[in-house]
Amino acid sequence: MNEQMLNLLIRSFDENLSEVERTSLDKALAGSPELREEKKQLSQMRQMIGETAERKFKPFFSGRVMRRIEESQTEQEDFFGSLVWAFRVFAMVGTAAIVLFFALNSKLATDLSIDSILGLPQLSIEDTWQLENLLEENTNDN
Repeated sequence: MNEQMLNLLIRSFDENLSEVERTSLDKALAGSPELREEKKQLSQMRQMIGETAERKFKPFFSGRVMRRIEESQTEQEDFFGSLVWAFRVFAMVGTAAIVLFFALNSKLATDLSIDSILGLPQLSIEDTWQLENLLEENTNDN
């Protein structure tokens, strides 16, 4: 079966075909029993779907669908609002803890430097030299 003719057949159910397309489809239908059978099956399927669709949809169906869509959007907005509120609380608690940490370190430190506020130990050049020698000894032992 020709794919182009099958597409024309499917389109013919939903659209108005041009005169050239209609003539081509009619010639293909006249010459192809497969295409005629496909048209028959498509017509039956569309008719069955149309009948079941009429029975399933109750009155005010579109209104119920729109209400559910609006409710789901409201639920999403409520969820995101709760999420923002929760993170705002964590951010405030975290900020308070950091400020308390800096205040405690600056109070306990003998001098006010960035290292003492951050709680970093102050190393002298000799301490650094000793650490470097210890690291070299450890790597040579391994």
